[in-house]
Amino acid sequence: MRIAQDGTKTPRIVAEGPSADTLEVSIPAKDFLFSQASIVASVMLENNSHLIHSDFSKYVNNNGDTWSNDSLKANYKSWTGAYNFVNHQARDDFAVGVVLDAAMRRNFVNASENLWNYYTDILIATHRDFKDLVGQITNGGVEYLSMGCDAMKIQCSKCGAQHDGEPHQDCGHQSSKGKYFVDRAGTRRISADILGTSEAGTVEFTEASWLTIPPAFHGAVHRNILPIDRKASVRIMFPKKAVERKASSMFLGFK
Repeated sequence: MRIAQDGTKTPRIVAEGPSADTLEVSIPAKDFLFSQASIVASVMLENNSHLIHSDFSKYVNNNGDTWSNDSLKANYKSWTGAYNFVNHQARDDFAVGVVLDAAMRRNFVNASENLWNYYTDILIATHRDFKDLVGQITNGGVEYLSMGCDAMKIQCSKCGAQHDGEPHQDCGHQSSKGKYFVDRAGTRRISADILGTSEAGTVEFTEASWLTIPPAFHGAVHRNILPIDRKASVRIMFPKKAVERKASSMFLGFK
């Protein structure tokens, strides 16, 4: 990403990107507030197991959903082109912006034991037409975010059962999501749904919501607003397939 003084009036495609599946695009700051946020974190599983390592319990969402390191690595790029909503009011007419980019960073929980997970950071473009919301974000009145996603594959971290997300295929442990149990070795562990697998396309991130209510994951926080002059624009590499997503069409409508 870079800041440009290129006279961009509306979002536009500047050129082909460095790879065949990307485009260089320019998005004007006069229309959008650009925010960076940490949105989701993964967990480390025990070797060759479905069990979540006990040091990573705090990274499971309050609703009992989580991602393994492999799953998040394989699927985090699906954030690009996702909706920006408020409080998960997930309807097109309630959309307030679009997610422009996503990056993953490694977080060492215990470096001496090589215990680590991933955080995903996203770049959000919230349209300035939503003046009250933009004002709240700017003055710190809105601090947290929350994610929405579709999972095509799910694994229960308690028993290891796998299914494709259909409720009738539940292994019976839905009621224990987010709760603790003691495994056969006597270790206290959290029970969760592990969303996705190491295969790309098993999770699609669909929305990032600004929250005026408590979040499912308290690590999903607004980090900073990009201090960009209203006459400037943001230039990024945008995946071609993300151009076709509904939120991209609504808010960017690349010319």
